[in-house]
Amino acid sequence: MYRKQKRSLELARRTLIYTVMVLAVCTLAFILIFHTLGYQLDLKTQTVEQRALVQYDSRPQGARVSVDGMELGKTHIKGMLPEGQHQFSMRLDGYDEWRKVVEVKAGTLTWLSYARLVPSERVVSSVKEFSSLASVRFSPNWRFMLGVMQATDAPKIVWGDLRDSDKPKFNEVTLDTSVVAGYGGQATAHTFKIVEWDSGNRYAILKHTYVVEGQGEKVQWLKVDRENKTVVDIAKVIGLELKDVRFLGESGNELYVLQSSGELRRADLNAATISAPLISHVQSFSVYGTDYITYVGTNGTSKLQLAGIWRKDWTEPVVVRRQTEAEAATPLMIKFSRYDNKDVLVVGVGSAVTLHMGAALDGSSSSASKLLSRVKSITVGEQLAELDLSGTGRFVLMRTGAGFMSYDIERQSVSHDTALPTGTTLDWLDDYHVWSVEGGKLVMREFDGANQSTMLEASEGFDASLSHDGDWLYAFRRADNGTVTMSRLRMTIKR
Repeated sequence: MYRKQKRSLELARRTLIYTVMVLAVCTLAFILIFHTLGYQLDLKTQTVEQRALVQYDSRPQGARVSVDGMELGKTHIKGMLPEGQHQFSMRLDGYDEWRKVVEVKAGTLTWLSYARLVPSERVVSSVKEFSSLASVRFSPNWRFMLGVMQATDAPKIVWGDLRDSDKPKFNEVTLDTSVVAGYGGQATAHTFKIVEWDSGNRYAILKHTYVVEGQGEKVQWLKVDRENKTVVDIAKVIGLELKDVRFLGESGNELYVLQSSGELRRADLNAATISAPLISHVQSFSVYGTDYITYVGTNGTSKLQLAGIWRKDWTEPVVVRRQTEAEAATPLMIKFSRYDNKDVLVVGVGSAVTLHMGAALDGSSSSASKLLSRVKSITVGEQLAELDLSGTGRFVLMRTGAGFMSYDIERQSVSHDTALPTGTTLDWLDDYHVWSVEGGKLVMREFDGANQSTMLEASEGFDASLSHDGDWLYAFRRADNGTVTMSRLRMTIKR
């Protein structure tokens, strides 16, 4: 009898312990989930409210973060904030203060991880002086530079190796005039423009324009090689008259070429072959990765433009937008990228910009037009002059004659207008910053125009770039005598 009572008590005790343990685990899990979703107890109001999570970071790290005047800690950190508008700042000794007003929403994650702090003392040094320089382009990985030296007697280019910031190397190469047309007295007014680098950072395409007496202006498309220092006449290899050329991948031998007749084809320089026309009646095109092409053209019977997209395994392109009669005087623009595993397609005409997003482009061309949904329509203050997407696809950059504005896909917000001098070039410096040349100075801003900084002397018509490690900012300045100086500004202070 005694043993039975003892066993019953032991069983009851174990049951109670296990019940308490399960309840404790469930309660702890509930609290953790509750906290993860941003819920916290407000001691002042004695209520539970959902908050927003904010992640902070800066370059360089170690900046002191303040929110609404209260210091939070040093980057890299995170914190919870009540929903609403807040004033953020980051301070680091020797650097200008970073400030921004951002509205955060409950239950969301906001990344303030793109603050690029600028030294208060701008230390600028000369890297190299060139007797002449007509065009400059940095490689996609920021480790190399290509420049065209405008020479009337022989065409010269210069390759820059910037992998070692302490010892940059430059190599001038005279292009073979048996390949580069028009030299030797047959032509005049030679100009060269660097069109693009390949994604492998080895090859580049040059557009060579020259004038032949009695024949007018001629255009030649050249491929140059950073490693072998060779030059190839693209049109001569494939036997077509070309209007535009773009690389396909990293080999330097596969290209998309647009004929003067409007046919877009794929070309292989090694095999000297071309494909059948992929798209017809094309006026301009852009390549994304190796698979996608966006283009502007016509249907062949009307002068009204249409904008479309094509993928390498499609039998025909998808027309996304057609110009109306009322829009005939304003050109169509189209850009494509990917963000957050979704396809992003932006179309602009006049003062209207339309954003499409979806997973449509993983399907067939017939299903793409149905699945790619319109998610945002934006009206800019003036006629659209340029349309672009950031490297990550997160930001839509809309340029007008008076300035620019941006749309943040992640936060679904449109920025205010930022004024720019007429004719100013605007380009991406990294995934969050843009640059322009204003009054002989390079100006850096964030994607929405915030945190504007005047950096160093620069001239219009040249490229600018950060170094691959972000420690330097490179720019070019032309003197009155025609010489061009490559300068750099130190972005990180040595302690």
